[in-house]
Amino acid sequence: MTAAAKRVEYVPRCTCPLHDPSRGQGNQTLRLWDTIRDAPSLRTFRILRCATCGVALTDPYPSESTLKWLYVGRQSVSNFDPIAGTIMDRLKGWFARRDIRYAHAVGGSPSVTTVLDYGAGSGRFSLACKQVFRACAVDAVDFDEEPPPELRDVPGLRYLQHEAFLGESRQYDFIVLRAVLEHVHDPIGTLRALSQRLSPGGMLYLEVPCIDSAYIHYFGRSCNAYGVPYHLFNFDFGSLRLSLREAGLSAKVFAKGLPLAGCVLATTLRQERSLAHQMAGVLLHPVQLCLEARRGKYILAAVCTKRHSDGLIDEPVCVTMAT
Repeated sequence: MTAAAKRVEYVPRCTCPLHDPSRGQGNQTLRLWDTIRDAPSLRTFRILRCATCGVALTDPYPSESTLKWLYVGRQSVSNFDPIAGTIMDRLKGWFARRDIRYAHAVGGSPSVTTVLDYGAGSGRFSLACKQVFRACAVDAVDFDEEPPPELRDVPGLRYLQHEAFLGESRQYDFIVLRAVLEHVHDPIGTLRALSQRLSPGGMLYLEVPCIDSAYIHYFGRSCNAYGVPYHLFNFDFGSLRLSLREAGLSAKVFAKGLPLAGCVLATTLRQERSLAHQMAGVLLHPVQLCLEARRGKYILAAVCTKRHSDGLIDEPVCVTMAT
């Protein structure tokens, strides 16, 4: 455990934060779903399921004021898969562009001139958006002061540190929120804030991990598929729909695949994930598909627009999309 991580304070989970006590939604029953020991933090975490909406909650969870210390120095392959120009990286880039095109088509193929990649990470999806919507201006936002190397000096692409982004009011035609919502303390508040940055007719594409998936069912403990202590939430269809509805968004929600066999192999062997593991994961991918056919895919995705009438437009479909 790093010195920075030792500064993180943990808070016991008592209620489900997706329910608003002021609307009579408080005091939700939380049921024990699983228990996992996280070796790096030397802590045991409980995974609790809300009996009302189905979301899975990490208990205890990092306090909002100290959460940032978990992410200091997270530059390893395990945390931010670097864009290094390898064959696998190019393949992942192709899949990222396919995901963006698919989401854009599901959303009705609106005109896109401004894009926000919120929680850009390695920048893969920022670059994918720039390549798909060639004439667009892309803003990549994250907490690091410096952009990832691949996002430097890209024409039409601007990197913003999170505080700088909050100081602006620019609106966007297309917002990407990928592998972010499970990390924040207030998912509904985050969705509401980003929905205010959507231009008229704009769309938001998000991805979150699914608690009811083969990855968590088979490897929840052995591979820390729950993502503790980084993931505060693991959603299911019901809890994701609730969050979107409360945020004022209409959405088409679907399950999608994510190649994980290489990650599982590296974790099982207790090795740092490498290109060799990723290549082995390609060979093992048919096994993953068989497991997913039995227990479900790991990612829930949603294509969202601002809601102009009562109720969500939910169209659950099962597609195979890999990134």
